[in-house]
Amino acid sequence: MPLRKYISLILFLLPFLLQGQGVGVMPNKKKGNTPVDYRFRYNKSYDYNNFKKYFFITAEAGASLLNAENKDYIPSYNGRIGLGYQITPVVGIKGNLGYGNLDGDFSNHTKTLLHADYLEATLNLRIDFSTLCSGYNYNRRFSIFPHIGLGQIQSRAQYLSNNTNVVSYVGYANGTPGTGISKRIVAFTYSMGCEISIMISTNLSFYMDLTTFYADSDRIDGIPILNSSNDWYSTCNFGLNYKLRKQDNNRSFKCQKQRKEKQVLPDSYKKKRR
Repeated sequence: MPLRKYISLILFLLPFLLQGQGVGVMPNKKKGNTPVDYRFRYNKSYDYNNFKKYFFITAEAGASLLNAENKDYIPSYNGRIGLGYQITPVVGIKGNLGYGNLDGDFSNHTKTLLHADYLEATLNLRIDFSTLCSGYNYNRRFSIFPHIGLGQIQSRAQYLSNNTNVVSYVGYANGTPGTGISKRIVAFTYSMGCEISIMISTNLSFYMDLTTFYADSDRIDGIPILNSSNDWYSTCNFGLNYKLRKQDNNRSFKCQKQRKEKQVLPDSYKKKRR
């Protein structure tokens, strides 16, 4: 998908997603002569009006896989740290900084092995799909977060003959230099992915994230080829998310799990029952 169409899609969907902040379960109210059933006490854990904006931090690590001119896919590793801000129950933003390796086997035409490392920075728009579909829940244990983002990757690569001797450097000062940090090759990226999260405690969650990054050039591996498609790479990471919010004891995961709220019946209801 061209970058211009990608940005247009984000701008088109944003107003609809922002309207989703009103999704939630409202407390029961008396309508006309309909009696209120006090056997079910109002639980503010499900009321979107009680949502408060908050920051969160993440740390993750896992596998990375390059798709460029390489013939064979060789898994490598990567890691990221992130800082996010939940704007509404549905919409949040998150910035990531990452470092990783990308490897590939070019035996189909050069008989060399690629070993690359990269730095990345991305800004993502996150959607709480569970809240969008099922309403707000302060203590939701299982959540799904699709996300899209824009960013930059700075990479450098070594090409090894017979897996031992370095025959070429790309993104190094003593080889083919780029314009990035330490002469790395620079490319802009747009990404799509999904995060699956499981709540451990009120503010701590464990998650798995699957993301694919599409570059705007054919230079992540340092080998630009005429009429070739742009490079891309994917990551599969596991990490922890910690929400920087004050715990509400009346709605906390531990409180809801350990005790059951008592029924509160007003005097007027008790008199009618006699």
